[in-house]
Amino acid sequence: MNGRKASLTVEAVFVINITIWVLMAVCYAAVYSHDRTAMFSMAEHYIEQAVEDGKKFTASDMETGLKQYVNEHLFLCRADSISVRKELLLVRVDITFHAEVSVPFIKRLLTGEKGRKISLSHELLFAPEYLWNSREIRDKK
Repeated sequence: MNGRKASLTVEAVFVINITIWVLMAVCYAAVYSHDRTAMFSMAEHYIEQAVEDGKKFTASDMETGLKQYVNEHLFLCRADSISVRKELLLVRVDITFHAEVSVPFIKRLLTGEKGRKISLSHELLFAPEYLWNSREIRDKK
């Protein structure tokens, strides 16, 4: 009888240990999913505000401002590098980020060895400026 009780205790230790690791990984994955979605949304909002205000902005100012804005509001992830490229009619932003997790298995599971990358873009259409230019062209004819 005593041998059976001891074997159940040892088996329970392994089952509980694995269950705790799985629950911890699920919790980290939920927070990571939130951070990734929030990062995309905040970056899109920040770019939209910067572009549609009609102000002239430099890529370096936008990179530092966006990195600070994004990193202030995340729980688990941190933006490593942000690159902003202004093209003819749009702004492209690439964000490389990693998860700040001390458990190597979970860190590799979430962001891999080199981290993850988010890419997004926003059009450089400032409506009042284009309306003014179209009226100016029409009046010259």
